[in-house]
Amino acid sequence: MSSHNPVVVLIPGSFGSAACYSRMKPFLKGYEFVDVAFPSADPEDALSVTCQRDITHVRDAFMQPLIDEGKDVVVVVHSYGGVLSACCKGLDKVTRASRGQRGGVIGLVLICSNIVLENESVADAFVKLTGATEFDIPAWMKIDNVRLHVHAEATCC
Repeated sequence: MSSHNPVVVLIPGSFGSAACYSRMKPFLKGYEFVDVAFPSADPEDALSVTCQRDITHVRDAFMQPLIDEGKDVVVVVHSYGGVLSACCKGLDKVTRASRGQRGGVIGLVLICSNIVLENESVADAFVKLTGATEFDIPAWMKIDNVRLHVHAEATCC
């Protein structure tokens, strides 16, 4: 790996894993990749799942260690991973350089991604964007008690 290339942190959506990026990696020779997993992906206790818990986990377990090593990082997110991009707050290279620190986030790539304001849910953003009065769960998502499942046999697009 060239010492000039940033580390590429890959954050998947809520119904997948970082394996969804596997076809992209061969085209980016010379880059180090970090595949992220987060607590809400198939949790033992679904009631313990929160976006903030996922954000904190990604920041503490993946982002902070890389940046503390002085590495530059490009974050690639898909779908729900965009919500988790909040883990980058305050870790950008410009902010860190102003504090005399090396490394930091130098780029954020969003692929078909959700991005929300601080303390806003995806449902809140959807309601504001569409002018709807409430969030209607699409037919391809089913809620069973507290878990959300994707049903491939349903039409999603």
